Amino acid sequence: MVRWERIVQRDYLFYPTVCEEMDAMKTKLSTAISGMVMIVSLVGCGVLGGGANSSFTPIPPGDGGAFPPSEATVEAIEPTPPLTGDGSLPCVAGDGEAVYTKPDEGYCVAYPAAFTVDEQESGVTVIHGPDYATGPEPLVGFVNISSQPAMDRTPSQVSDDLVADFLNTDILPERTDTMLGSERAVEIIGMPGQAVSWQVVAVHGETLYWLVFSPLGEENGDAFTDMQTLYDVTMRTFRFTD
Repeated sequence: MVRWERIVQRDYLFYPTVCEEMDAMKTKLSTAISGMVMIVSLVGCGVLGGGANSSFTPIPPGDGGAFPPSEATVEAIEPTPPLTGDGSLPCVAGDGEAVYTKPDEGYCVAYPAAFTVDEQESGVTVIHGPDYATGPEPLVGFVNISSQPAMDRTPSQVSDDLVADFLNTDILPERTDTMLGSERAVEIIGMPGQAVSWQVVAVHGETLYWLVFSPLGEENGDAFTDMQTLYDVTMRTFRFTD
C-alpha cells in the first residue's frame, strides 16, 4: 500500500508541472493554432482521455461530428438451463416427449408423451405404453424405476446378486457395462421372470437405482417395440438431480 501511494503522489506532482509549462507556451503561440494547443494541454492534464498515456482519437466530420452508426449486430444468446446435481444439463424432452421428475429420489427422465406414468405406493415408478393384450393378461411395454439404499454395493456386486439364482442353469443372463446419467452401470439382458426383461443397475451417492425394461423378445410384438423405445429414451435422457 505504501508503494502504491508513492506512485500516486509522484504522478500527481508531475502532471501539473507539465500543464503549467504548456500553459505558458500556449500564450506565445499564434491565435491560428491556439485551439490545437488547448486540446494538447487537456489531453496531457488528463482532462481528455485517461491522462498522459491515453490516445486521443479525433471525431471524424459528419452529422454534428458524430461517429457513423456501427453495422455490427449482436446475436441473441439463449440462457443456459440450470445444471443438475451431477453437473450435466437437465432432462430435455425431444419431439413427442415429456419429462418426468422425481425430486425425492433424485432423478429426472424423458419419456414418450403418449405413454403413461404411474407412481406406485411401493415407490416404484412405472412408465408404460398401451395395452395390446387380447386376453386376460396385460401386454404392455414398460420400464419400472426404483431406488433403495446401495448398502455399500457396487453395480457389479448388485448384478451378481440378481443373477446368482441362474448361475447353474442354461438361461444365464448376459451382462455388459453401460452408463446411466453420469454413473457407470451394469446392464443385465435376458433376466427371466413373468416376462423376460432388460435391467440396468447403477449407484449414485449411497443410492441404488434399478431399472427394469420389459417385455423382451420380438414375440411380444408392439409391446416389445414400446419397450425398445422406452429403453432408448430413458438411457439417453436419465439424469441425477441431487
